[in-house]
Amino acid sequence: MSWSAAAPSRPAPVNHAALGFALARLRPLARLVVVGAALVVALVLDWSSSLNGYPAAAAYSIALLLASQSLAPQGVAVLVSHDLRSPLSTIRGYAQLARRRTPDVVHELATIETVADRMRRTLDDLLDTAHLQAGQQLALQCAATDLVALVQRAVADRRITAPDCSFSLSAAAAPLIGYRDAIRVERVVSNLLDNAVKYSSANAAIEVVFEQRAGHAVLHVRDHGIGIPADQLSAVFQPFQRASNTGAIGGSGLGLASASAVIAQHGGSIEVASREGEGSTFIVRLPLAIA
Repeated sequence: MSWSAAAPSRPAPVNHAALGFALARLRPLARLVVVGAALVVALVLDWSSSLNGYPAAAAYSIALLLASQSLAPQGVAVLVSHDLRSPLSTIRGYAQLARRRTPDVVHELATIETVADRMRRTLDDLLDTAHLQAGQQLALQCAATDLVALVQRAVADRRITAPDCSFSLSAAAAPLIGYRDAIRVERVVSNLLDNAVKYSSANAAIEVVFEQRAGHAVLHVRDHGIGIPADQLSAVFQPFQRASNTGAIGGSGLGLASASAVIAQHGGSIEVASREGEGSTFIVRLPLAIA
C-alpha cells in the first residue's frame, strides 16, 4: 500500500475590510464593559467609604475619570439611564417600603436611601459632565418651580439623613417662583448640603439662608469645616478637581462642576468664599424672571 502526503492547505485570505468592520462594532461595546465595571467599583467604594470610613477618594475619582473620558455622551446615557440607575431606583424603592413596614430599623434603611440617592446624583453629574465636555448644552426640563419649597425640602431631608448635624434655615416666607429645571436645581442644593456635612466635623452647625434680592433668589450654604486653600478656590468648579486638604474624604470632583454648569445655563451664578480651617460659604444666585 502506498501512502501519499497531502499538501498542507493554505489559510483562507483575511478579509481585512470585514475584520475592521467587526472591530469597529466591538470597540464601543468593550469600552462600555470596561467603564461599566469601573463605575460599579467606584460606586461600591464610595458606598463603603460612607459607611465605614475607608479611604476611597483616589480610586473613586480615577474610575469616574475613566468613565467620562472613555465614553461618548450616548454611551454614558445608555450606561447611566438603564444599567446603573435602574438598580439604584429598585434599591431605594425597597428601602422606602421596608422603612414603612419595619420601624425598628428606620435609621439603617434611611442610610441605604441616602447612599442610593447620592450614587444617583453622582451618575446624573457624570452624565451632565459628559455632555458638557462634548460641547453640548444640557437639555433642561424647565417649569414654574417654588424655590423656597425646594430648599426647605432639601434641608428637611438632610435633617433626617444627617441627624448629628444642626441645620438652621432662614427662608423667605412667600414662595419664590422661577422657571427652572427643578430636578437639576434640587440636585445642586443637595450637593452643597452634602458637601457641608461631608467636610465638617461631627455635630457640625450648617447655616442655610435663602432670600430674594434684586430680582434674584439667593442661596447661602455655610459650614465651619475644613475650608478650601486660597490658591485652589478657582479650581473647585472644574471637573474632577478637589482641594488638596480633603485627604481620605470620599468624593468624585463632579458635584461642583455640574452645579456650576446647571446654574450658569439657568442664567445664574455660583461662587465660594472660604478660609482653610474655618469653613466655606457657597452662594448661588438665580434670576426669578419667568423665561
